[in-house]
Amino acid sequence: MTNTDFPVRRTNTQIPAQSGQPEIVKSNPTDLAITLGHTAEGVPVLRVSGEVDMRTAPALRLEVDRAIARRPMLVLDLTGVEFLASAGLSILIELTRRAPETGLRWGAVATGRAVLRPLEAVGMLSVIPVYPTVTDAVAAVNAGQP
Repeated sequence: MTNTDFPVRRTNTQIPAQSGQPEIVKSNPTDLAITLGHTAEGVPVLRVSGEVDMRTAPALRLEVDRAIARRPMLVLDLTGVEFLASAGLSILIELTRRAPETGLRWGAVATGRAVLRPLEAVGMLSVIPVYPTVTDAVAAVNAGQP
């Protein structure tokens, strides 16, 4: 099994700005599921569920890189993440660090302890642009706010 042998569902569906929680479908609790959608305004939204650790983070990094290669904006919906290890944190930190130099506008959506606690523990909760809803993150990205 390679680092990208996880269920990655790529879609071209539009995600309304007022959408609710995504439907999370996994066959195994340790799977990483990533769904790509776009808002009506064209903002890419990656919905992530499962565990982001050293085994699954490369698949997430690949999808993030693909999404921002097309357009330097991204909403990363982490509401379905059940575990966020240092490998996942490094992706978020890297996005934050390269945003000013590349013009990337992005935001993460997180409400659960599985994501917020690790961010808080490493002192990044006030640095990484985290929003409570996809709607809030999309609005910030569209406004050019980190």
